[in-house]
Amino acid sequence: MTVPDCFQILGLPTNACLNDLKMAYRRKAKKYHPDRNGGDERQFTRLHEAYALLLEHQSFQSLAYEAYPDSSARETDKTQHYEAFKKSPEEKTPREANKRSVRDKAKREAEEKRAEEIGRRKMERKASQRKTAFAEKSRKEQFKRERERNRREVREKAQREETNSPSRRVFAAGEIISGDNSDRKKIQAIHTLISLKRKSAYPFLKEALNKGSEKVVIASLEAIGELKILQAGPEMGSLMCSDSVKIRRAVINTLELIGRKNQYTDILNMALKDKDSLIRQKADSLYKRTYG
Repeated sequence: MTVPDCFQILGLPTNACLNDLKMAYRRKAKKYHPDRNGGDERQFTRLHEAYALLLEHQSFQSLAYEAYPDSSARETDKTQHYEAFKKSPEEKTPREANKRSVRDKAKREAEEKRAEEIGRRKMERKASQRKTAFAEKSRKEQFKRERERNRREVREKAQREETNSPSRRVFAAGEIISGDNSDRKKIQAIHTLISLKRKSAYPFLKEALNKGSEKVVIASLEAIGELKILQAGPEMGSLMCSDSVKIRRAVINTLELIGRKNQYTDILNMALKDKDSLIRQKADSLYKRTYG
């Protein structure tokens, strides 16, 4: 750094005096001091170097000699000046700045640690809330599933009970008998009616007697005998006029199963005159047992 550069940094003319130098230095030092807002440490360092260099310049040395003719006094002033400079706040600034930077660093680290701890706690709290919400949702869904399962079981039980109830089974078997099904299915349905032992099945059996095939009619007569349905007399009387020997024999067997022959005297009289000898024999036996 040259002397003209030093004058330019301090903003002094080349004919400035020692007081001008000190005043300019103080003014610039306040402006660029690192501790002040808008301070510039680099400019402050250059300012200090320029000030120190100008103090060694010949013109300022001569001014200092004129103020202190005694060389010892001059040396004393110079020594005091440097001692004062060493003890000035500017000299202490790097050490204080270092301490301040250490304090700031520690403060930043503490703040970062505290912020990290707060963030961690916040994340843990959110995770706990999510876990609680998920558990609550799972509990509600499980409760809903259990409630739906219980309702479904109740409905299925009711349906099974309704399906397996005697009246429902009678109706289901009657639908098979009345429907357009095979003889095998109709006969199975008639056997189901026999097992249920429900006389309410007679309307379906009556329809089978009027519209069924020979096998279905014979099975229906057997069911009437097993269930002891007394109101089937007109239908059995009509069947005694049938051309089928098997059907007429089935009518006599039905009368034997019912047991109350006195209500079917007309049918017995028709059976006594039947062409089939077996029918006549059974009818005679029944007649004797009924009327002696």
